[in-house]
Amino acid sequence: MKSLILVVIFLLLAPATSMGKNMGSSIEELFSLSNMAHVDGRYEEAIRGYRNMEKKGLVNPDIYYNLANSYTKTGKVGLAILYYEKSLKLSPNAADVENNLAVMRERIAATSVNLDARSPWGKLFSYTTFKGCADFTIFVYLLTFCTLIVMLLKKNEKLRSRMRRAGVILAVLSSLSFVITLINLYEQEKVSYAIVVGEGVNLYEAPLEQAASSGILTEGSKVKVVDDSKSWLKVSSASGTVGWVQKKGVGII
Repeated sequence: MKSLILVVIFLLLAPATSMGKNMGSSIEELFSLSNMAHVDGRYEEAIRGYRNMEKKGLVNPDIYYNLANSYTKTGKVGLAILYYEKSLKLSPNAADVENNLAVMRERIAATSVNLDARSPWGKLFSYTTFKGCADFTIFVYLLTFCTLIVMLLKKNEKLRSRMRRAGVILAVLSSLSFVITLINLYEQEKVSYAIVVGEGVNLYEAPLEQAASSGILTEGSKVKVVDDSKSWLKVSSASGTVGWVQKKGVGII
């Protein structure tokens, strides 16, 4: 009886195991074929292959990076930036992704006519990243610790006085850096961003096509998602303008 049960279990598991192996080999083959298509200059074919892998539920920085490169070759700036951002979100230290993304941002900056009306604090937070702030905070804390050690070991009162002043300045600087790090962490974990993937996407005052327009968003620009309503997203642009866009015109990072 036990032998019969084991045979039945084996027969039930065997197709699932085979299906998993076939699925794995199918994905690997599709990835390889898509890469070959990109190398051969068949970019639209490569895009279809990478998008098929994405539709299968694969979340992989290499797929996103290669997809972004293919979109770059076809001149689709918004989609290229979107997938560079997606890749960088999964692999923050990827130098190639950062470099390519910087090139694409320079490209849209050259064609954008939007003025940046953010406050100095808003600009400061937009120029910082969680990793950069965290590394800087650790560095300042270590520097503060070394300053305190020197102050305790040295008997020269004049030198100790200088070390105390330096320690106070470093303590204030490290506290400020720590606060900015926490803000970046909150932004990274709780706030969603999107990339404008269409050309000249309208920003509306209400989630209706009949609503008045608040302006036009440049392809490739990054916006903060404020609210979600069916086929519309309420977003905040780089200039601080808040309005509604149709979801088909943007891609969530």
